[in-house]
Amino acid sequence: MHFFDLFLIALICVVIIDISGFIGEIEDILAKWLKVKSVRIPKPFSCSFCLTHWIGLAYLLFCGALSLSSYAVLLLACVLTPVIGDAVWHFRDALGVWVNFIYLTITGYKNK
Repeated sequence: MHFFDLFLIALICVVIIDISGFIGEIEDILAKWLKVKSVRIPKPFSCSFCLTHWIGLAYLLFCGALSLSSYAVLLLACVLTPVIGDAVWHFRDALGVWVNFIYLTITGYKNK
């Protein structure tokens, strides 16, 4: 069960850091607040790989589930963060195509 949780942690980190644009927004807000040209939030807070690693490691320690195999799965989840990001985008696009198909089927609309 902890293995699935590690991939959920990776998914959450990818969505928040890589997809949502949250880090960029925070950097812009901090730059305006500090009255500087730009601000860069350092790793691990701006890197889905790094944040997945540290949150996953804390999770395994907290649950008492840290072992060689669980740490290896955690590292695999970290390495797969770019793939997880791509999968989320592809899923979103496929869902959009599906919803559009359903809409066109129900309404009978045909594009000329």
